[in-house]
Amino acid sequence: MDTLDPKRLSLSQSTFTPEIKQSSPQKATVPRHQIGEKFLKGPIPLKLISRATQLPGKAWHVYAAIWYVVGIKKNQTIKLSQQVLNEFCVNRFAKYRALEALAQEGLILYQSNDGKNPLVTLLHSE
Repeated sequence: MDTLDPKRLSLSQSTFTPEIKQSSPQKATVPRHQIGEKFLKGPIPLKLISRATQLPGKAWHVYAAIWYVVGIKKNQTIKLSQQVLNEFCVNRFAKYRALEALAQEGLILYQSNDGKNPLVTLLHSE
């Protein structure tokens, strides 16, 4: 019979000490659009976003669509097409209700022409 050797039964020091791996610190980055991908240009003042999001229905959707087109055209006055609003899930009936709500809130001015896209001016009222 073998003699019992306590040293042979002991656990090594590495069993108790977990190995700590050094990793390189990573910066937290803001998500960016990919090349060719559509994006909403900003910055948009938070006060304006807050006012638009408190309006009923699809007002915020329409407001975001207006900012999107203004960013593309680089002009405060734009024609707001139904094609753009379809990307924001806004139908033509909700479009006019939202435009009216945004105008009453003082965020935009708009001119509706029968059978044509409305002419919208983005206001920067605080």
